[in-house]
Amino acid sequence: MHIFEVTCAGTPGVTVFARSYDEAARIYVAHRTSRDSDVLPDFEVKQRNTYWPGMDRQALAEALAFGISGIGRLHPDRGWLILPPGQAKEDE
Repeated sequence: MHIFEVTCAGTPGVTVFARSYDEAARIYVAHRTSRDSDVLPDFEVKQRNTYWPGMDRQALAEALAFGISGIGRLHPDRGWLILPPGQAKEDE
């Protein structure tokens, strides 16, 4: 399991937990199309390094160990929440 950041112009990055770049892209497309009826804009998928400064490595390691794919949200008290596409809101 890996952590990815998906970005497109004019929107904040979306964190995705997935096994591969292809799976991360599919999750993002499902998430985006479930929320918007607009045409899907160009987007970029980047794998994040789990050792980047500022990452809560313990919470991230726990989330990755679950092996669940989906949209990631970092909750200050509960750690990473991994939600199915369309269930997570980008502005939370």
